Amino acid sequence: MMQYYSNPRMDRFLNFYCPLVVAWFPWYWFSGDVAHLRRMAGKIQWNNAEGGIKKSILLVKTLVWPLHALPSIFLVYYSQKSNALRVSGRSGIRQLKELFYFTYCWGFAPQDYYERRMYVEELSSTLPFFLSERELTVLSVWINDRWDETIVNNKALFADSSRKMGLPIPEEFAQFKDGQILIPVDGQVSLPGKSLYLKPVSESVGRGIERWTYESSNKAWCFGNEELNDKELIDHAIELSRKDIYVLQEMLSNHPSIECFSEGGLITFRVVTIGGYEKEPEILAAYMSVPMGNAIANHEKYGGLRIEIDLQTNRLKKAFAKQPRPAIYTTHPVTGVQIEGARIEEWSGIAKLASRAQRAFPGVFLIGWDVALAPDGPKLLEGNTLSGSFQGFFHGRTTYPERYLNEYRRKTNDAGSTQ
Repeated sequence: MMQYYSNPRMDRFLNFYCPLVVAWFPWYWFSGDVAHLRRMAGKIQWNNAEGGIKKSILLVKTLVWPLHALPSIFLVYYSQKSNALRVSGRSGIRQLKELFYFTYCWGFAPQDYYERRMYVEELSSTLPFFLSERELTVLSVWINDRWDETIVNNKALFADSSRKMGLPIPEEFAQFKDGQILIPVDGQVSLPGKSLYLKPVSESVGRGIERWTYESSNKAWCFGNEELNDKELIDHAIELSRKDIYVLQEMLSNHPSIECFSEGGLITFRVVTIGGYEKEPEILAAYMSVPMGNAIANHEKYGGLRIEIDLQTNRLKKAFAKQPRPAIYTTHPVTGVQIEGARIEEWSGIAKLASRAQRAFPGVFLIGWDVALAPDGPKLLEGNTLSGSFQGFFHGRTTYPERYLNEYRRKTNDAGSTQ
């Protein structure tokens, strides 16, 4: 797997944004549902800061934000300008001008300009529809049902709930917690003669996943340079569970219709759905994630390709890679298989499963579903309440603002009627 290196302190510095953008004068007077949602996010943050000290800290952060933003702009610019120029042809001078406008007039973190590929389209055509991931998080936390949100975010709880509701998920053979076997309850784990994934429930973007390939000749599982028998693999999982809950589940393979896009690793689909209690689920966006080589994870941070699906035609758009450097492809960079324009023949089954899953968790307003297309059909891997703000995906261009405001009014009215 390609290694992804980051500096957490630098990431926090570059992603610092104006916490009370509602008070940022040049921006405040813009109209429209997206502007309304941004003001709401600022007010929610202010109301959640209980007590004078927390509110004072929030005010201080807002006041120092312009000074903080200046070095952030130049640090991001000098590290990313060449990549953006190569991908879009946008000159460095234009990027710098847009960075200042994006940051100081609209109150966004400079890092978002490059993370969300704002340099690909005309900035004036995207800014009115842009919501940062931090704002989406604030809005989601306010409106989501806490219990539904907890279930979706916890891999173990999600698997149990999905199984009970009849949603197709990978077969699970055991759960481990605090150095003990949690499931099966009798502690007797029976392993199948096939390859398995060992996953931590609290990690994301593929971190901590181990792929144990079954070797039938010696009845053992192999991962890297390790080779373990049944008992040794179970003991290994028990030891890992002292730090996190781990699940042992079947390793899926790709459906024949999409095998051509992979070099061996598992392809997944991220389907972003919107729900609520009063309307049927709707798919806002969908992406196909392709791992490079035979990597365990297909996330962009590990060199994976992210490919948007045209929801009108079920065809793939251009592929985007983030590592080792940003690039756009119309064909697979290794195999040469045509990507742009290729049709996902099994898309209807994937879409139906995502909508069905959203319907099962109406208390979570926005979910990014990870779905695998296995030989026997689509399988639900997990849901993400932070659905991911992908490059080129702008929530304001969808029905998200209108539906969120309607759901907000419904929840506010329900709260008022019970008082």
